[in-house]
This record gives sequence, C-alpha cells and structure tokens, in this order.
Amino acid sequence: MGLVTLTTWKAYAKKADGDATLEALYQTFVDSAEQIVKDYLGYNPASQTYTSETYYGSGTSSLTLKSKPITAIASIKVNGVSKTVGDYTIDGERITNKYGEIFGRSDIIVITYTAGLSAGDTRLGLVILTCMDIASLLSQNAGDNIGVSSVTMDGGASRTFVNYNDFRKQLARLASMRLVRLP
Repeated sequence: MGLVTLTTWKAYAKKADGDATLEALYQTFVDSAEQIVKDYLGYNPASQTYTSETYYGSGTSSLTLKSKPITAIASIKVNGVSKTVGDYTIDGERITNKYGEIFGRSDIIVITYTAGLSAGDTRLGLVILTCMDIASLLSQNAGDNIGVSSVTMDGGASRTFVNYNDFRKQLARLASMRLVRLP
C-alpha cells in the first residue's frame, strides 16, 4: 500500500535508526500492519485507478465495485457497448444507473474508475494512524512476549505480558470504511 513511510513510523514509535537488519524488520512491521488494515477494510484504501475491471450484472440498476470511495468513473462498457458515464451516480462503492437501466445477470461490465482516499481526505489520517498503531503492537511482539499472559520464574518472581495480536480495538475505528458485501 505504501501509506506509511518507515521514517514516519519510526518517529511515531520512537525507534532509533538502526542497522540494515533492524530497518528491514521495521519495514516488515509497517508492511504487515498495512496488509492487516487492507484485509479488514476489504480494499486498498490508497487512491488508485482500476483499469478495465470486469464485473458481472446483479439484476439491479446498481453495481458494487471492489473499492471505495469511488471518486471518478472513466469508462463503462456493458457487453462490449460503451455507456455514457454521466448516466451513473456514485455512492461509496456503488454505481447506479440514473434512469433505472438494469445490469442483467448475464451482463459483463468492464469499468475503469478511480477509488480510494486521497491526501485531502481526513479519513486517510485515521487509516495511517491505525497502521502505525498496529505496526507498533507488532514490534512489541519481539522476544517471548507473544500471547503470554504470565510467567513465573525461579524464586517466585513473575512477569506478565499483554497479547498484542488482537487488533480489534485499533481496527474498530475504521468500521465505517469497511467494504461489506452481501452474499
């Protein structure tokens, strides 16, 4: 995805510049956190153009695309016939024909569109913060602290660890941005 730079995350997590091995490990934390967010949302939240994406008709005048929010439609073809882009409205991840024309269940729709969050969108900051929080939690898994609730050592001393593998709390702030598909 490339939403969070390593430099930004290191500043956020107060990580010092290190050797190449540490830098590679830090990048793995950032990349993994971005993938966790992407998987949770059901799409890549970074603004990008999807070229010649193929969809199949739904039997309704609406079609749910694979990313959101849709910001522009460049072209639509239904069964090889170009349609007028201005005949469609955009609502999140859904396009709808203004005149009620149905996407038949046997229709093959090829669409080029732009979707995702751009620099001016305040929701992008929330996505970035969530990625950085999750990357920080992943970095805390180092050592033997993964999923251990407590350890008793010789002499009766004990040590308690927190499970940093549950990201529901961090991901919950993105719930309204998820792409939910009905079966």
